[in-house]
Amino acid sequence: MNKSDYPNPDNHIFYCDKSDWHEENEEGERDWSKVKDRLEEFWRKLRGEKMLKSDFDFSQFVFPYFLKENFWLDREIHEFASPVNFTNAQFIGNANFETVRFLGWSDFGQAKFIGNANLSMAEFSNIDFSNAQFRGYVNFSQTSFYGTACFDKTQFSRLADFSFVQFWQDATFTETVFNGKALWRLVHFGSESEPIAEFKSDYENEIFIHFRSTRFSHYERTLFENWVVLNPVIFDDIIFPDRVQFQTCSMEKVSFYLCDFVKVKFSNCDFGKMRGRLVFYHEGINIDSYRTFTAQDYLKSLSNSYRQLKRNLMDSKDWTNAGDAYKSEMVITRKLLWQQITRGELGKMAHWLVMSFYQLFSGYQQSIGRPLYWLLGLLVVCPILLYVFDEKDQGGFIAVKTSLEAAFPFAGRINVRDYHPYFYTLLLFERLMSIVLLTFFGLATRARLRQ
Repeated sequence: MNKSDYPNPDNHIFYCDKSDWHEENEEGERDWSKVKDRLEEFWRKLRGEKMLKSDFDFSQFVFPYFLKENFWLDREIHEFASPVNFTNAQFIGNANFETVRFLGWSDFGQAKFIGNANLSMAEFSNIDFSNAQFRGYVNFSQTSFYGTACFDKTQFSRLADFSFVQFWQDATFTETVFNGKALWRLVHFGSESEPIAEFKSDYENEIFIHFRSTRFSHYERTLFENWVVLNPVIFDDIIFPDRVQFQTCSMEKVSFYLCDFVKVKFSNCDFGKMRGRLVFYHEGINIDSYRTFTAQDYLKSLSNSYRQLKRNLMDSKDWTNAGDAYKSEMVITRKLLWQQITRGELGKMAHWLVMSFYQLFSGYQQSIGRPLYWLLGLLVVCPILLYVFDEKDQGGFIAVKTSLEAAFPFAGRINVRDYHPYFYTLLLFERLMSIVLLTFFGLATRARLRQ
C-alpha cells in the first residue's frame, strides 16, 4: 500500500505532519520525550501494517525519531529481504539504519533526512540516493555497497563520513553537493574477493567510480586518505577548492578529466608512471562516450590536466613528480601538434620539430644521461670522420685533439689549419651540438638536484 491507498492520508500517522511531536532548542536539537506514546504507536503500526506483510513501500512517509525497536523488534534480524521504497520520505528525527541489510533494490530518491542519519555498517545491494537531502550529519562508515550506488544530485549539508566504505560495483556522484566536511578514509573502490552469496550479481561491465560535476565545500575539509583503488576513479568536470586533500593515496587508476585541480593538496601520493612520466588512467581510454570530442579536444584537455598537475606539485615542492608531470605535458603537446599537422595545419611543423629535437636530445630536460650519451657519440664520430677523410694522413691523435678543441667552447676558436677548409662545417656543427648538449645536461642536472 502507498499513500493514495489510505483514506484521508494526510491525517494518518504514517504521513501526517509531526512538527508538534517535538520541541526544538536554540541549537536545533529536538526533544521527543513528551511524545513517547506516539512514537511507540507509530513504530508498532508500521511493524504490524507494513513489516509483517513484507510491504516495504515507505514512500512519502514522515518518520519521527527512531526508537530502539523501530522496523524490527530488538532480537529480529535487521534486513529488508526484498526491494524497499523510501522515495520522498522525510526523516525528521535522527534516522538509524546501522547494520541493516538491504538485499533488494533500495530507493531513497528525493528522501529528506532532517536529523542525523546513521547508515554505518549497513549492506546494500543496489541503492539509489539520487536527489536525497542530508541536512544533518550522515555516517556511512564501514558500509558495503555490493551493487550499483547512485548519489546523483544528493546534497550533504554537514559532515558526510564515508570512512572504511567498500564499493563493489559502479558508484556515481553526478552533481552531488558536499557543503560540509567529507571524509573518505580507507575507502575500497572495488574488491579482489567475491561478495557474499546474498549480494552476488551478474554485472560484467567495466566498473567506474564517477564523480561528475561534483561540488566540494570551499569552507570545510574534504579528505581522501589511504584509499584502495581497484576500480578506476574518475573525477570529471569539477572545480576543486583548496580544502580538498589527497593523503597517502594510490593515484594509478585515478583521472582528473576536464577538472580544475590546481588547488588540491597531494601528500605522499603514488601516481601511475609509464616510461619515466606520470600517466592519468584515462590517457588513451574512452571513458566518456556521451561527449563528442575530437581527438584534438581530447589531447588539449589531457595536456591541460598534466599542466595543472605539474603546477600543483611544484607548489607542493614535490619536484620529482613535478618533473615527470612536465614530461607528460610535453609528450601530449607533441602528439597534439602532430594531430594538427595531419589535419593540414602545416604552420605547426616548426614547433613540432623543435619539440622533437627537445625530446630526442634532452628527454624534455628530465634526463641527465641522454645529453651525455649524445655528447659521447659526437666525440667518437667526429674524430673518426676527421681521421678517415684526412687527405694529409696526420693520424688519430691530431684528429682527437682537433675534435676536442672544437667540441668545448672554452677551448677557444675552432682550428682547422691542419685540415681542408670544408672540415670547418663539421667542426662548427660539433661545437654547436656540444653547446646544446652541455646546456641540456646542466639544466637536467639542476632539475634533478632540485628534486
